[in-house]
Amino acid sequence: MATLQKIRSHGALVILIVGAAMLAFIIGDFLNSGAAFFSRSRETVAQIAGNKVSITDFEKSINQLQEVYKIESGRQDFDENTANQIRQQVWQEYLSKNALQSMAGNAGMTVTAKELTDQCIGANPSQLITQRRAFFDETGNYNRSIFMQFYQAVHSDDAQNNPQLQAYLNYWNYWENAIAANYLQQKYNALISNAIVANKLDAKANFDARATNKTVDFVEQSYFSVPDSLVKVSDSEIRSLYNKKKETHYKQTPNRSIEYILFPVEPSEEDFAEVSKVMDSFKEEFATIPADELAALVNANSDVLYDGRNYSKTTIPEQYKDFAFTAKAGAVTDINFADNRYSMARLIENGYSLPDSVKLRVINLPENNKEQIDSIINAIKKGAKFADMVEKYDGQADEEKFGWLTETSLGTEISALAFHAKKNDLFSLPAGMGAQIFQVADMTKATPKAKVAIFEREVKASSKTNGKIYNSAREFITANNTEEKFKAAAAEQGKALIPATNINRNQEQINGLPQSRRVVRWAFEAKEGDVSDIYECGSNIIVATLTNVNESEYRNIADVSAELRNELANEKKAVMLEEKMQGAASLEELASRLGTDVKTADNVHLSSGYFGPAGQEPLLVGQAFALNDGEISQPVKGGRGVYVISPKETKTEDSAFNEQSEIDNLNQRYAYSLPQYGMFSLSERCINWFVDEKLEVVDNRANFY
Repeated sequence: MATLQKIRSHGALVILIVGAAMLAFIIGDFLNSGAAFFSRSRETVAQIAGNKVSITDFEKSINQLQEVYKIESGRQDFDENTANQIRQQVWQEYLSKNALQSMAGNAGMTVTAKELTDQCIGANPSQLITQRRAFFDETGNYNRSIFMQFYQAVHSDDAQNNPQLQAYLNYWNYWENAIAANYLQQKYNALISNAIVANKLDAKANFDARATNKTVDFVEQSYFSVPDSLVKVSDSEIRSLYNKKKETHYKQTPNRSIEYILFPVEPSEEDFAEVSKVMDSFKEEFATIPADELAALVNANSDVLYDGRNYSKTTIPEQYKDFAFTAKAGAVTDINFADNRYSMARLIENGYSLPDSVKLRVINLPENNKEQIDSIINAIKKGAKFADMVEKYDGQADEEKFGWLTETSLGTEISALAFHAKKNDLFSLPAGMGAQIFQVADMTKATPKAKVAIFEREVKASSKTNGKIYNSAREFITANNTEEKFKAAAAEQGKALIPATNINRNQEQINGLPQSRRVVRWAFEAKEGDVSDIYECGSNIIVATLTNVNESEYRNIADVSAELRNELANEKKAVMLEEKMQGAASLEELASRLGTDVKTADNVHLSSGYFGPAGQEPLLVGQAFALNDGEISQPVKGGRGVYVISPKETKTEDSAFNEQSEIDNLNQRYAYSLPQYGMFSLSERCINWFVDEKLEVVDNRANFY
């Protein structure tokens, strides 16, 4: 299948982010399989709204999303960060799935088979299909015939016994489930959006808020102008304010805090000396070995392989730019050192030009038949359209272009032919049991190139050095096995104690350290004051002490007392400043009395809380529109100080009020924003704003990862 081949050949594809509209990638029957495991709590990774999720099904969902990433990105493996992101994305989608089903179910909503079919293969399919690059034609647009060819293939009888088609069917099932979820979300959004509509009073208020602006003079007294020593805040006042705010401001999940020490795994002087010695030992051979034997020498001993690539002035390492384009063939540099790397270069060839990139077309043939290949190439040379040959022999509705490719993004065999060809040249190469015919559709202008062999060795910590660092860390924790000793020894030895606070049970990393998930797990298994074992995290060995265990539902009052004290102090300072700023006949008189200046806020609108140089001060904006021009306000308590204001000028735009236009604009705004307000917080408890219920979540992921 040409379309399936297209999916395989697009190695540079990047998976598209569906966004907020797509709340669940993984709604489908496959999530409900494995029911026999649900009754076994030791295999339950989570419980969401009463629904148990087995680790078997959770892993199945992760594997499916990984396969989708592989198909769309062309990658077969993932680094730690990508793997963590995929696992976290699956978790978020499980939460989303349950919340969406709860909200839509309470509203009596579902997606019917007919609706799903229409979203997949109807006249106006879902954007989740039309955005898939696997179904694009050469113009970069969605091509329905390409998609239908794929769709029919994965649903054919042949798919049952074809492992490759089964893989693509699994890929399709993923997107079909996503389409169902996306459409259900659209229906629910439409319900929310139509729940509130604008009326003529809203329209007039919206117009006035936008059309009228004021210029306002004001005098400000910052809370910082009152010394802290003049206000007293008691512990009981802090406790009272804490109790008022804890439900809305200080809820938390169980967390831990640690302090840790880094033992960087860095090369020693002996390691540098050893690599320098190795480079010296190869210097003469590198300079004198015959050119046809150079690749074997470099590739067996250097960190940088010699593949005969053609460097340009922008791709050659900076330290070799002048050498590569001015020296003579056979010249060799001295040994250079930079960024913990020793390197030397030998010039093979320069003085020629090649394009930086080419655009290729391709015909995929199931057999490597020389007569057929020659026939196709001759036909194209005699005037046959390449696209017609693609359709005839590849089964694809239109020609396929690889797009613009650099030499290093292509295989050596393809690049060796493509970059030395001319525009419209044809060539063929074997491809597995079949063959591929390429045509150079276009190429960039030729630029100077040079062929250079680089012999490089990076200086890394040897096993001996690594052992010394490891033993040093082991000795440290053995001698300092309590928090008190740990901190004292760190101070005595000049080692930095690095804090990591509010660590969540399912956190993947600590302060961005790679492979630090194990430290998180230790923190939730240890007791407060314990000292950890040794953990290798990327290029560091770390040891830690557990400084705080917090199982409380709320943040500790001691952790927030400083901000509460400041808030209470500002309240008391505001009272003092209000008394001080009373009774002014004019702003000028008040400013003179306070030893400050009169300031001006321009373009103050009711539609914005912004008040000139004072910043976000919505109370001042409201007060400004409650006064007539020339009136002086009473002191007003704001976010950063106390103000006395006086509107100086009011301006109204000359534009005519159009009631229907204002209503339409407001309804469009509601249609966009209300579904977002109606969404839920994906945390330990998912709050369902619309149906006023809670989706209780029991998260056991930390037991498995």
